[in-house]
Amino acid sequence: MDKQEKLNKLFNKISKKVGFYWWKRYFSCSWWKNIETPINLTLTIFSSIISAQASTNNFMKQEHYVIISFVMVLLTTFNTYFRPLQKYQSNTDELKKWYELGNELEKIYFSDRVSDEDLIKRIKESEELLVKVNNLTASSTIENQNFISDFFHMIIKYTCLKHREPWLAFATEDDEDETRAGTREPVDKEKSGWWCCFKRPLKSNMKNEDIELKSINVK
Repeated sequence: MDKQEKLNKLFNKISKKVGFYWWKRYFSCSWWKNIETPINLTLTIFSSIISAQASTNNFMKQEHYVIISFVMVLLTTFNTYFRPLQKYQSNTDELKKWYELGNELEKIYFSDRVSDEDLIKRIKESEELLVKVNNLTASSTIENQNFISDFFHMIIKYTCLKHREPWLAFATEDDEDETRAGTREPVDKEKSGWWCCFKRPLKSNMKNEDIELKSINVK
């Protein structure tokens, strides 16, 4: 395996892993945020209502007060046991870490190559980045796992995202260097993953096999 082929394989592997886990954490953050916000808002409103009832004793009917108190107990129990706010924050922290690794990958990918020494340097930096990616993957705790958000992630992965999940699929969208991104040809928008969800033209007209980063030709 020559140095250029090794570098391409490193880019492919890192790009797919970073893209996969970034989207995985993104959906998990969205899931917990959409649960945490309405629950905390409801608890705040119900707390105010119960306080008003305790102060005036005629703010609402007694049966309504009992219902609200019962619902508040259920929500408080759910909020205490599942801790959606803490899980949202922990997933957000991990999401930022994957974003930082993605930025490091872009920095290496878009760096200029003017000599063989630069190529060797890029390989070394990519290998170090791969170690960081593997360490972050191994450090992920079971508390950050959410099988419901993972299920939605898998659906989106094979519908809307399709071949655009790898991190470098986004990094190369606005790249005007055809020798770096590969030959560009028109894409059938009706078959494109992003088109089926957002109904807008793609920024890039890269071929699907280029987006999959199966044949990156970095020069």
